[in-house]
Amino acid sequence: MTTHIKPQAALISTSRTQIGSQAQLRIGVGIGFRLSDPRVLAHEASVWEAIKAAAPSVPLFEPGMPKQHAEWLLLGHAHYRGGREPEGSVNWSASAELGTVGKRLSCHAAGQLGADGCLRASLELDHRQAAAGHDGANPCGLPSHTPPLQLLCGLGAKPAALAALGPLGLDWPERRQWQPARPRSIAAMAEDGTHLGWPAATDLRMFQQAAPDQWSRERVWRSGECFALRGMGPTGQGFAGKLPALTAVALAGRHAGALSEQAELALQTVWFLPDWDLGVMWWSGFLPLDYPLQEDISQLLVALKDCAEPLDLAGLKAFAWRRADVADQDPMLLSDHPLMPDPGRGWVWEQILAVEDHPGQTPAPLSHEQIGDRMRQQWQAFEQAQRDQIKLRAFARDSEKCLATTPTAASSHIDWRQRLEQDEAGELCEQTLSGVDLSGLDFEQRHWRQMRFEQCRFDLCSWRQCRFEQVSFVDCSFTGARLEQVSWTDGGAQRCKLERSAWHEAVLQRVNLEDCRLDGVVFIGGSWQAVTVQGQGGDQGRVAQMRWDRVSFYQVTGENWRVEEVRADGLDLVRSALRGAHWRHCQLLKFSALESDLSASLWQRCGLTLAVISYHSSLKQALLEDCELTKCCWQALQADGVHLEYCTCLHFCIGKLQAPGSRWNGCVLDGAKAVNANLAGAVFQACSLRDVALQGADLSESRLEDCNLIDANTAWILPAAAGGWQGNLDAGLQDLPRRSA
Repeated sequence: MTTHIKPQAALISTSRTQIGSQAQLRIGVGIGFRLSDPRVLAHEASVWEAIKAAAPSVPLFEPGMPKQHAEWLLLGHAHYRGGREPEGSVNWSASAELGTVGKRLSCHAAGQLGADGCLRASLELDHRQAAAGHDGANPCGLPSHTPPLQLLCGLGAKPAALAALGPLGLDWPERRQWQPARPRSIAAMAEDGTHLGWPAATDLRMFQQAAPDQWSRERVWRSGECFALRGMGPTGQGFAGKLPALTAVALAGRHAGALSEQAELALQTVWFLPDWDLGVMWWSGFLPLDYPLQEDISQLLVALKDCAEPLDLAGLKAFAWRRADVADQDPMLLSDHPLMPDPGRGWVWEQILAVEDHPGQTPAPLSHEQIGDRMRQQWQAFEQAQRDQIKLRAFARDSEKCLATTPTAASSHIDWRQRLEQDEAGELCEQTLSGVDLSGLDFEQRHWRQMRFEQCRFDLCSWRQCRFEQVSFVDCSFTGARLEQVSWTDGGAQRCKLERSAWHEAVLQRVNLEDCRLDGVVFIGGSWQAVTVQGQGGDQGRVAQMRWDRVSFYQVTGENWRVEEVRADGLDLVRSALRGAHWRHCQLLKFSALESDLSASLWQRCGLTLAVISYHSSLKQALLEDCELTKCCWQALQADGVHLEYCTCLHFCIGKLQAPGSRWNGCVLDGAKAVNANLAGAVFQACSLRDVALQGADLSESRLEDCNLIDANTAWILPAAAGGWQGNLDAGLQDLPRRSA
């Protein structure tokens, strides 16, 4: 998965293809600007909202493909504003020009009197208003010799199928004529790059989206090129100016490494959206790939800079590295200034800082000065937040030192041990106990409500059929305690010792266990609902015969736990390490493990449904026996040496799985998605891999014996050595295109 680091205002598109023998990640970088003031850069949401409102007959998008000619496209209306004339049909002209490439149009529409008594008319400059032409030249056009929209030339108006200014469909005759001939066999397509791409001899005019009279003779537009739109805009006032003198930068890093690669970008496409006072400049380029589905590009940085501004690549890389680091909470990293042109050179850009700022809410447009003031205020707010953060961290450090030296609060004159031993009523509420030793006491059918216990000892205590409501324990000890049929609703335990405590048939709801020691703890029977275990942990705990609903473990560490006969609906492990855990006869629905270590764990007869074990998690050296995985995802999971015995995995997503040296024996993996998985040295014995997607996977030194590979796709894999695959069913196997190790 590629992480995009970009300014809020910028547009970015990526697509994978192959031209000839060169696989590529095509990149498009765009920036919107105001036609009335090109120094104001528009937010990307403004562009998408404008295109959505335009609803063109052919969708407008930029895939970043190479073009032989620079081009421009336009979505919007031509407007007529006349004097006090009678209502009726109106003929008028409109034109659009960029550099030396212009197009004049004749427009015909019914006029209507406005509130000021002046005649007004408008016409959509879309293919729907132009002539259909011959042989399907304009599939959206009108079968008329006098359509509303016509070309205007020296001899007057004439109908033309491509009179409109929007994009042409790939299947239209104008673009279809440049499409290359494709070979008929898969082997031939693998040879010339057309399997998922285009032959080396492809005519790049096929990628032109505009009509030929909107192409430049040059391959790229120059920054600062002049443009003029006449008879367009919200009131038909037109626009004239220059494209913003900007350059785009795209830096990429592979395999989570440094941003060491720079894509060469060319300004080849300009969009005009005059109804919304918008233009968009698109740069396109590519990064080379070994094969089209390769996913080694981990980061992509996009920046826009003034053409006259010195380009500090080292500064961009340093900023990108810090912004991508979720642990770096510096508020200044939220600012886009390092990725945008210098405001000192007159540049400003729109920002969405609140819901009402979104273009979908139709906010009133701000002037250049107002946007500049808003940017300065936002920058000052970031600076203030940075100063406040520094003060807060200093305060937290001082507070920790103060708490460490604070003496224990003096206990009250009440002998709580004697009172609780003699209390037959069983109810206690709205009290705070501090520093009380209650070790060894037995509590039966007690009801504690809105209680707080601080630095109390409950070692070897026994609770039976007790109820806790809004009860909190802080810095307390429960070593060896026993709790049977206890109900605990709301509250929690913080920094408590729960070692060797035993919980039988306990019911916990909305309880937080924070930074508690759990060595040797036992939970048998009962249920947990909305329970969070955070921090600390312990070894050799046991959980059995329980029901869990929305249970979370966050930053919990432990080894050799036993989890048996647990039914969970919503179990989350986040940044936790439960190495060597033994999961047996569990049914886990909506289970997720993120940045968690489950290495060397043992899973026996478990059912996992909608389970996600991914994102820097580990199942290294784990063993799964007789398990059923349904709609599970092990995307990019670290699973070196994982071993699956007689498991059924339905709708299994294991793209980019890192499982070298893994063993799969008697498993059903039909339809699994294993694109770009690392299965080097893996062994598959008597497995069903029917219709599995293995494109791009590393299967070097692997062994597949007596497996079902019918309709499997092994294109672009790193293949095993000769003789590594034996006795397999391979009817319909798709092994083209191929790549070498």
